[in-house]
Amino acid sequence: MMKKRASNKPTYETKRAVVLEGTEKKIYTLMQQINTLKNEKALTKRLKDEQRRTVHEKKKAKEAEEEAQRRRESKRKHFDEVALKQSRGGGSGRSNGGGGEGGGGGGRKRARKSDD
Repeated sequence: MMKKRASNKPTYETKRAVVLEGTEKKIYTLMQQINTLKNEKALTKRLKDEQRRTVHEKKKAKEAEEEAQRRRESKRKHFDEVALKQSRGGGSGRSNGGGGEGGGGGGRKRARKSDD
């Protein structure tokens, strides 16, 4: 499709001058002022929400780090206890009731019963 060339002739819309009356001018300026206030209010609200969100995210990150630290400490404590039991000869650290070597996996498979 071909583009139209820019014409030097003024268009109908540019020729048509819209003159506002006094009351229309007042209404127009009032509407502009109202919209400006609304936009400023929305901007301040957005900035405040953003600030609140960043504070909340920092707090959540700090809580998550503390929780991870507590878990690491708990795991370390647990494995230290298990290692201490093993070094005292307490077995494998499992609570299967049997002292000593523990274990219990592996070995030979049972022979299958034949239906003769």
